[in-house]
Amino acid sequence: MKIYIIIPVKNPDYEMIKILKFFKKKYKIIVINDGSTLNGKYFRHLNSKNVEILKNSKNMGKGYSLKKAIRKVIRRKIDGIIQADGDGQHSINDINKVINCFKKNKSKIIIGQRELNFKNTPLRNFLGNKIASIIFNYGRKYKINDTQCGLRAIPQNKFSNCLKLRENNYAYETKFLSMFLSKKKNYKLIKIKTIYKKNTISHFKPINDSITILNSLFK
Repeated sequence: MKIYIIIPVKNPDYEMIKILKFFKKKYKIIVINDGSTLNGKYFRHLNSKNVEILKNSKNMGKGYSLKKAIRKVIRRKIDGIIQADGDGQHSINDINKVINCFKKNKSKIIIGQRELNFKNTPLRNFLGNKIASIIFNYGRKYKINDTQCGLRAIPQNKFSNCLKLRENNYAYETKFLSMFLSKKKNYKLIKIKTIYKKNTISHFKPINDSITILNSLFK
């Protein structure tokens, strides 16, 4: 299968480099620099024929960056993309796990699912995800426990629908689920580890971004 790995980042650290070093020999990778103002040195490590860098002149949001990458590859002859975060919240093993699952289910969207609880998740993140998941699942036949996980595989035939979503921030990923999870045959859930390191750089703001996501769901 021909797969691209898509990684949106802002002010990256060495976690991104670890992912690139492991995967760039096997797959094409697109890194979207979403208005980074710090740690520019890490982008200088990306010189490789398999790594392509897209840049937003200012911070435009995760949804905007993901759609920018999809527009870049939509006319290329590929089977799909693997969407992953570059901040250490997705382990190399779990990214590989999603890739291998996608190879066996190339027509389905593969969605990573973490087991979020008080022991492994910061309280604000836990509450934000839990509330969003409860509202998202209300009245739905098919439910999903972790609506905010950014590790996903998306088949090529779903690209054009992804670009129809208007959200440019973290709400994009939740609206993505609303679009594609109406039928069980469209997707497959796969268990991955829950990783919240003290030194991990995350730009998700649990309160503000959760409110944005909830507003999007209510609309």
